[in-house]
Amino acid sequence: MNVITLEQNTSEWLDWRKGGLGGSDAPIIMGVSPFKKPYTLFTEKTGITKPATPHPAAAAAMQRGHDLEPVARDLVCSITKEFFSPICGEHENHSWMRLSADGISMDGSTLLEIKCPGQKDWEVAQSGKVPEKYVGQIQHAFAVSGAEKLLYATYRPEEAENPIILEVFPDKDYQQRLIEREQAFWQAVQAEDWTIFDGLVSDALPSGFAEAAAEWVDFQEMMESFKANEKKLREKLLSFLPKTGEGCIKGAGIEVSRKNTKGSVDYPRLLKDLDVTESVVDSYRKADSTRETVRKAS
Repeated sequence: MNVITLEQNTSEWLDWRKGGLGGSDAPIIMGVSPFKKPYTLFTEKTGITKPATPHPAAAAAMQRGHDLEPVARDLVCSITKEFFSPICGEHENHSWMRLSADGISMDGSTLLEIKCPGQKDWEVAQSGKVPEKYVGQIQHAFAVSGAEKLLYATYRPEEAENPIILEVFPDKDYQQRLIEREQAFWQAVQAEDWTIFDGLVSDALPSGFAEAAAEWVDFQEMMESFKANEKKLREKLLSFLPKTGEGCIKGAGIEVSRKNTKGSVDYPRLLKDLDVTESVVDSYRKADSTRETVRKAS
């Protein structure tokens, strides 16, 4: 790894990050991020769109993580009896692959990744696992640094005084797939041509599938826009009803109404209370059917 002398969270560091792909980009490019899709990242990297302003709750969570990171790092150093310091670096052969590590050991053999998460990710760490959404980030760090091991430290002071520390090791097969996809993604960004990356991830598909999929996705995006406009118009029409209680307005070819209805029946609870067995329920079950779906991949 080529070490880059930069202080993290400075304007210089932000400019450097824009010139390549960092660990947080890896899960997005691998298609496992719950926060952002690959094409959204592409439009941001090429300047087609600006990154969305984080929701206040998300911004608060990020600030919380930033504030707790040095505390967690000191605790890890105390527990492991090893010194870790933040570092920035670039891959020796792919300078666009960049790393901003929360810490690295003095001999460079061990990386430190700190998370100060919510309850769900804390519980995953308690089970001895790393959440899938962070696997790409960690293997990206291995690929750039060449480190032999990484300590995944989950710190949540509301739950425990010390962080949960898990050892993670390189996955060469995963890294090979990751580098291949990141390289195609970065080439697509440089050329401002999405098909370079999309072609890579779609090359094993039946002939004509990718084109039909792209058309379907475009149509879905158009439908989402229509739905958003329909929701605004619906809310405007509903505003003509009385503020409370039931009401109905008919005219101009539509009917706008508000009616009170009974709540739905909790059938699982009903069957349990009546002591109805699964075999009895199956005797009333209709014939099996086939369901076909088309939806955006997560």
